Formats: sequence, C-alpha cells, structure tokens
Amino acid sequence: MYTDIGLFRAAVPSGASTGIHEAVELRDGDASRYLGKGVRKAVNNVNTILSSKLAGFDVTAQEKVDAAMIEIDGTPNKAKLGANAILAVSIAVAKAGAAASRRPLYRHFAHMAGREKVVMPVPFANVINGGCHASNALAMQEFMASRCTLPGRHSCRASGSRSTASPASGGWGAAAAGAHSAVTHVSLAPSAARPFCMNPTSKPSPPLPRALQIAPTGAASFSHGLQMVCETYHTLKGILKKKYGLSATGVGDEGGFAPQVQSNEEGLVVLQEAIAKAGYEGRMKMGMDVAASELHTKSGGYDLNFKVQPNDGKDVLSGQQLLELYASFARKYPIVSIEDPFEQDDWANWAAITVSARRRAVDVIRNRPAAPCSRIALPWSLGGLKWGRGLWRRGQAAARRGSVRRNALLTAAT
Repeated sequence: MYTDIGLFRAAVPSGASTGIHEAVELRDGDASRYLGKGVRKAVNNVNTILSSKLAGFDVTAQEKVDAAMIEIDGTPNKAKLGANAILAVSIAVAKAGAAASRRPLYRHFAHMAGREKVVMPVPFANVINGGCHASNALAMQEFMASRCTLPGRHSCRASGSRSTASPASGGWGAAAAGAHSAVTHVSLAPSAARPFCMNPTSKPSPPLPRALQIAPTGAASFSHGLQMVCETYHTLKGILKKKYGLSATGVGDEGGFAPQVQSNEEGLVVLQEAIAKAGYEGRMKMGMDVAASELHTKSGGYDLNFKVQPNDGKDVLSGQQLLELYASFARKYPIVSIEDPFEQDDWANWAAITVSARRRAVDVIRNRPAAPCSRIALPWSLGGLKWGRGLWRRGQAAARRGSVRRNALLTAAT
C-alpha cells in the first residue's frame, strides 16, 4: 500500500484447521495452480476494488477504514472480498498509521485503544504438535509454552499456532479478520494443501492435544522468559530423542515436536519432565490447544482416534467425559489455558467447562466466529483495542441469556 510517506506491506498466514463460523479465506479454486489454493482472486480484490474505494482515506482512522471494507464486502463472513484480502489491507493501514503518527506499531495500537501504559506480550511457545499440524496420531493439536506478562495477567497471547483470532464484524474486526487467511501479498502465493499421511499398517499411538504449550510464569523479564522457553524446548528435544528415537524430534507445521507417544497423558508427562530437567519446575506452566471441532462426530461425541478411519469407536468420549479428562489433566499438571476444548456449537459443554475452569483459574480460549452478533457477541479486543459500545452491550446481554462466557485471546504478532 502506497501513501504519501512510503510503501507499507502486510502478509496474512493460513492455518491448517478452521471453524465453520470463521471468515472466508478466499482461494482461486483453479486446480492447475497450487492445487486450487492460489490467491489471485484475493489479490485482485485488493488491487482493484479496495484500492479504488479506499483511496484518500486517512490511514490513522483505522476504524473507519475497517468499517468501510466490511461495508464494501457486504457479507457476514467476508465471502465476497475474502478475509485474507481485507486483513492484509487492514494490517498495512495500521503500519502506515503508525508511521504517520510517528509511533512504533505497538504504541499505535495502544493509542487507538486509549491505553498509553503497555506491557510486554506473552510468548506462548508451541512445543508438541498433534491434530492437523502433525503426521502422528495425536488428536489434540498443540502443546505450547509461554511466559506470562509481568506484573499481573497476560495482555496478549503470542501462540505458535494459528493467530488466535477469528474475523470480527466491526471496529478493529477487519484487522483481526484472518486468523486462517491465505498470504495475500501480490508477489506470493500459498503453499499447496498439506495432506495427512499415515502408514495404514502401523499401530497408531493414542491421541493427545493438537498442541501443548509452556508458560514461564516465574520469569523476571520478557528476555528471561524467552530464555526459559528456549532452554525447556531444547531439553524436551533431548528427552524425546532418548525416549523415542531421532524421528521424534521432527517437527509439525508450526515448530512443535511430533512424537509417537503411547497414551493420552504421555505428552504432558514428558513435558513436565523437560520443565523439571531444565530447572524451571514451579516457574513454568502448560497450555493445550485441542481444536476439538476436528474430533467431533456426527453423533455428538469426540473421537480421540479420529485420524484413523475407520476405527472401532472405543476412543469416542461424550462431552462430559471429555470435560472430566480435562479436569483430571488440570489436577495433575500445571495447566493454565485450554484452547477450543469443545466443538464450536457445543454450548452446554462450553458452559460447563467455563464454570469448571473458573474454579481452577484456567483460561478457556475460544477462537472467535466471523459474525458474533448472529450467534453470541463477546467483548473482544486486539492488544486492548476497543469493540464498539453497542456490540459490548449486546455481547453482555447475549452472554447473560446463554450463561456462557468464552474468552477470546488474540495473537498480536508484529
């Protein structure tokens, strides 16, 4: 994007798993290019429709620019222009606005939110992969590592997984609207889809969360927390190599190891061992990204062996049984966050885990749907950026009616 002070660029990544209510990641569908995953349509929407409509806008008026793009698109899930197109422009505008305001980008975000006091973000490190992010049999997607903000609670979550933001419908919604969007940079195209391959004759290991995370809550500073995460990650690599062989140190889509473990808890056990061996026991916490919609069956259960089809169904749990499994993990291990523990429309179990998690001080993280007001509106922000007052009020009313509270933590990776 060109302004009178220079050129500003933005690229939007694509995730391996998406929810049915998330904004549309516009692809070309041309099988002769990138297996149909090309993004020329999205690029063309940027270079023609958005370029002509947004010319002359003030780049410091982020909400107006985002609102204009949402209005131009005119769909509840950004299906016309593509969330990947809208988000790329929105991020470029934010960068241009920061430059025009003579502020670093993070200060620009804080200023728009009316928050001049800032804290360092949380480095949530993805250390063990499963689910759609790895070619092992782990059902749950990620095990991660993080250092909490000092002092107090974390301000944002820098996850190794998908940006933990689904598209919003207003305000800074456009800039948040592409957690799973394709790269929409004129000179780039996305990689081909990553198929899941597995030797059908091999005996699969029981599943685990698609991601495990660690959080250095005892760090004295951001740099110290990063050191703790790095040392724990490499200590874990040594343990996995010794226990399972060199192949266990191969990594999934987002850098976490993908070992062939032998039980649901084994990933947690080996991660706890790595934390202790690195010397950070009591100062490092754990997080899980389950991506439970991937496990959900047509009958309403959760198949912890979903990667092997067909299977005998003995690993299918009810929502209550899965909740009890999470509770048992939280009792045994220092778990401070669980992302997407249930299918996105499994409201009863979302309500149940919210109550349970509050008692144990565990964050329950929900990737936010594209059109929240048509389902349940939630107070939401990017780095503290405000949602509109009207949406806030409707969100509070919807939350009271549904007796459900879903925290939506968002990655602010700049």
